[in-house]
Amino acid sequence: MGGSISGGNATAAAEANIYGDPEAAQIVFQAGWPLTMVGLDVGDKKLSFPASISLNSARLTARE
Repeated sequence: MGGSISGGNATAAAEANIYGDPEAAQIVFQAGWPLTMVGLDVGDKKLSFPASISLNSARLTARE
C-alpha cells in the first residue's frame, strides 16, 4: 500500500499507512531494493477462478 493518484483514504491525498507512519515509509522508499507502488484501487476488485478458490479454501482448512 502507499498511495493513489485518485485520492487517499486518510486524507484527500494521503494513504493511511504512510500518513500514520511517514518515517517508516521513508525508510522503505530509501532502502534501495526494488519497489512497486500500486494504487488503492487495486484492492477494490479481484478476479477469482474456481481452482484458486478451492486452493485457498484448502489452505484455510489446513490451518484450523
